[in-house]
Amino acid sequence: MKKLLCFLLLIPTFLIAQNKPDWEYDFNRPIGAFFPNYFPMTNKYMPAQNTYYEYNWVSNNMQNLIHSYFKLHRNSNDINGDDYIINTYKTTAGSAIDNLKIKYNLFQVYGLYVVSSLEVTGSKVQVIKLFIYLYNNELQSANLKNGFIKTMAQDVAIYSIVNGVASIKITNGVYKNSTQFKTDFEKRKEKFKTDLMLAKLEDEQRKLDYEADIKKRKAQYTADSIARKQETIKVHLDWANEEASKPKESINVFYFKKSGKKIAFKNQPSEDLEKLIIEKTSDSKNGTYSAYVKTIAVLENKSYTIKINPTDKTF
Repeated sequence: MKKLLCFLLLIPTFLIAQNKPDWEYDFNRPIGAFFPNYFPMTNKYMPAQNTYYEYNWVSNNMQNLIHSYFKLHRNSNDINGDDYIINTYKTTAGSAIDNLKIKYNLFQVYGLYVVSSLEVTGSKVQVIKLFIYLYNNELQSANLKNGFIKTMAQDVAIYSIVNGVASIKITNGVYKNSTQFKTDFEKRKEKFKTDLMLAKLEDEQRKLDYEADIKKRKAQYTADSIARKQETIKVHLDWANEEASKPKESINVFYFKKSGKKIAFKNQPSEDLEKLIIEKTSDSKNGTYSAYVKTIAVLENKSYTIKINPTDKTF
């Protein structure tokens, strides 16, 4: 429906700038009976609806078909009216014996042309060949009687001969006029715009949800890392406290000489232990002694078992 392809010189593209479509325009998504479906773009003629979905006209495939299959060449003197375009095809020599003339009846939607119907006239042989090619390659020309009708999607194509002139008229069996089509297209277009807007909002929401999820995962990872570190520290502290709370036993022997109330140590014990040893030997005679001391320590608390024995060790 949109004549924007660079090889189409038939339609002035400045119309688009004058009446810019109010949706995200894409020439592969044409104004048509199946909007917003895409054109299945190819470089050869494809059997398809030719009214309100004139794919073969937009892509120039109708012209290519007539060039390659019918060996006719387009006349440079096209006729362009306000609501129609006529393409004329003849042999290279310009003979009138073999010719085709295709009239595209047009109307505009948002400054873009849409084909409402087609009229094909020309030499009988070429018109019959075109009708058979377009609608049924298995048809025989002998079976193509006057008033023969074929349908393709919404298209209704009628082959007829009037006053010896063969023609094909292709009209739309759904839309009776451009007003009906425009009304239906507006509904399709508004739904498309709404669906597109909702799709964008959903896409944006998915992005926001994804970013929020990533942020949440990062925060959780950080929290888990801190928790793991704290748990490791706690395990080490618990182990250290458990080890520290276990009773620790040590054995020491202290030698001393007693003379009256005076006691001289060879190896000096701690102040607390010295007092205990002195108390333990308060009733002992003068002489040299050894103090066998077993110490049991639980954290800061210590208990002692002291045994005093005379010794002959000199010092």
